[in-house]
Amino acid sequence: MKKAAEYTLRVRKLFNRLKRSGAKSSLAAADGAMDVLLLGILSNFSTEQKAAVAIETLMAEMIDYNDLRVTPVADIVALIGIEFPHCRAAAEEISRVFTSIFNRTHDLDLGFLASFNKKPAASFLDSLDGLSPHAHAFFRNRFLKTHVIPLDANMYAYLMNNGCISEDLDVGAAQDFVSRVFKGRDAQSFYALLKRSSAAHAPRAAVGKSRTAGTTRKSAKRPTTKKKTAARKKRAKGPSKKSTSRKSGGRRRR
Repeated sequence: MKKAAEYTLRVRKLFNRLKRSGAKSSLAAADGAMDVLLLGILSNFSTEQKAAVAIETLMAEMIDYNDLRVTPVADIVALIGIEFPHCRAAAEEISRVFTSIFNRTHDLDLGFLASFNKKPAASFLDSLDGLSPHAHAFFRNRFLKTHVIPLDANMYAYLMNNGCISEDLDVGAAQDFVSRVFKGRDAQSFYALLKRSSAAHAPRAAVGKSRTAGTTRKSAKRPTTKKKTAARKKRAKGPSKKSTSRKSGGRRRR
């Protein structure tokens, strides 16, 4: 990247300003590869805490991950709520990525990637249809323990607006750049501080922006459990694991 040294200095100065502001941000916990993947997809559009709540709400209505795979995008939107930022885009990414995983592995568990070397693991993620650069980096960082700093949509825009990255960098290249600037604890601290600050400065999206014109709030009612269970069991043709552990595909006990 041209003027890399200059942009590096700007990013470090931004980091120092964020530290002086006293802002802190906690990170959400996720159990298992697929939960980490979901957290990476949904936190591209919100805080990790809001994304974690959306996952709890979503999976409480699912039989297993295969059930989520075959759930229509509109139903996913209704479950996570139209108030969730860019809910339609998030739901579409979940649907496309889960379908792509199933088509590649005939299963819905990415835990096997933990045994891969970094490059083969990254190549597998590259092959998944619809996986965003943020979810790609997030999964590698949080599940595979690879040194990479994920940049969500707000973080990327914040860095661009503050002149910290070149205008010719896409999100993937920007992630690579900031990952070279910070190592170890500074990388984690920079991620948390930037995520919180950028979310605070992000323009607020209108509620229901993802809906078609004329759709009312009532159209996004959550499907009832009685109707949902019978219909989804009927249409879920892929293998459904019977374990009660979410990691192995079972319904979480409440």
